[in-house]
Amino acid sequence: MKRRVPAGAVEPVDLTVEGTRVYAEHHRPAKRRARGGVLLLHGLNSDLREFGGLPATLAAAGLHALAFDQRGFGASAGERGRTGLDRVLAETDVASAYLQAQVRRAMPLGLVGHSLGGALVLGVLARRRRYAAAALAHPVRCLFDELNPVERAAYHVLGTLNRKHVAKGRPARTVPYKIRYRDMFVDPAARDEARREPFLQERASLSNYDFAATMEADRWAAQVHVPVLCIQSPFDRVVEPEHSEAVYDALAGPVERFSHLGGHSLFRDRDGAAVAEACAEFFARRLGGARYGKAGRTGRGADGHDARGARDGAAR
Repeated sequence: MKRRVPAGAVEPVDLTVEGTRVYAEHHRPAKRRARGGVLLLHGLNSDLREFGGLPATLAAAGLHALAFDQRGFGASAGERGRTGLDRVLAETDVASAYLQAQVRRAMPLGLVGHSLGGALVLGVLARRRRYAAAALAHPVRCLFDELNPVERAAYHVLGTLNRKHVAKGRPARTVPYKIRYRDMFVDPAARDEARREPFLQERASLSNYDFAATMEADRWAAQVHVPVLCIQSPFDRVVEPEHSEAVYDALAGPVERFSHLGGHSLFRDRDGAAVAEACAEFFARRLGGARYGKAGRTGRGADGHDARGARDGAAR
């Protein structure tokens, strides 16, 4: 008999993707009849903990929220640090099937992607038609964009050598990950908390070289026609804001914008609660057909900008 989990509970879940265990956390809505479900995809060398209070905020808005550690990251099994669109397609296929199995009716689904996870969400949307909306937070256009010329040249050399190394049946080599917690937060207290309970992997796998050399998130964005909430900040020191803007400008469907004053790890930084509320309002409206909370509410960032923005709907 299937175990009944109380509404409003957080349930640890073990999924199996292509024979590998994937750890997830399922935040159930307080009410039995949910407005929809949302999958959360973290960024490179991170895990689901970087989403902070976002899953709980989505659940409070009447949505199933499923955050998972991609294979090779966090508490999931698999080759450490390896990523790519094909891997994430398989993971989201299993995760979306899990969410649909939790209800007795077809449920509209959405995606949240942060950093590289934002780019990968676009790749998923370009290839799967089951999702009705998405929120992107500081997406990369291409991983090479965030490297200086010397780093880029070194990565090409190391990546090519690693390809030959792996072809001989050896495990992929790794290099130190350049991003530190000081780069990710505006609020010193949030930065220190992340250091005490670290979620970043300290080394980056060179198995990602071929994917990094060919990915173009703006090309995927041009194939995305569902509504997208584009989250941005001028204080991101990990992904250059203009690189995220290039991705947003390529989107083919309705666009809404939300500005905040935190850093790259926005859900855990100084206005993370406001960002989470904006995401919850967006998905409750786009998936459930109605706003949640007080009538007429629209999300606002720390700068007071309306989350719906001038480019929404017919503006495109």
